[in-house]
Amino acid sequence: MQNEMPIDLTWFGKAIETSPSAVVDWLSVLFCKMIQDQINLSFNGVGDNEIKNIAKGFKKNIYCSTLILSNNFIHADGCQKLMEEILSNSASSVEALDLRNNCIGPGGAKAVARWIKQHKDLKEVYLSWNSIGNEGLYYIVQALGSKHRDALIDVSYGGYDRNEKCQDEGDETDWDEMDEKLKKMGIKTKDFGFPPRGLIGYPEA
Repeated sequence: MQNEMPIDLTWFGKAIETSPSAVVDWLSVLFCKMIQDQINLSFNGVGDNEIKNIAKGFKKNIYCSTLILSNNFIHADGCQKLMEEILSNSASSVEALDLRNNCIGPGGAKAVARWIKQHKDLKEVYLSWNSIGNEGLYYIVQALGSKHRDALIDVSYGGYDRNEKCQDEGDETDWDEMDEKLKKMGIKTKDFGFPPRGLIGYPEA
């Protein structure tokens, strides 16, 4: 397939403010049919209601490889619905996801982690400035495997507490154990001294 120019929908910002339901319904139909490699909805004021409608398009979309949703108002609920729809599509080609500067928290990170765990061809995931905290970081690290050794995962500025362990439902690990796990899997790290400022899975490290 010949590469198309990335589609940049930032100009939909005003339209979403005026009539969000009409715009997102139109987008969900468009995404099912489009043949663009990249969808850019950054800086669009997209919230949970909007992303839930947009997510419907990813049940059938098989062309979008890069989804950019940075600098919006997506919370855990919206993020969970988006990942649910992407995961429901066995033919989905999404391999890069940008959710920087939203509000997905640990619940959203858990949903992204489920997608990461099932995605062997993952290339890039950006989750910085999302307040995922220790719990969210735990989900992400537990989802990573040796198949992700060439992926780039950005979890910087996540609101971590170095004095607390990372845990979920009784399972826990400390910062050094997580670092060691990544190294054993062949995942290179950069600035993985916690709280992490930099990246997990940084090929140039």
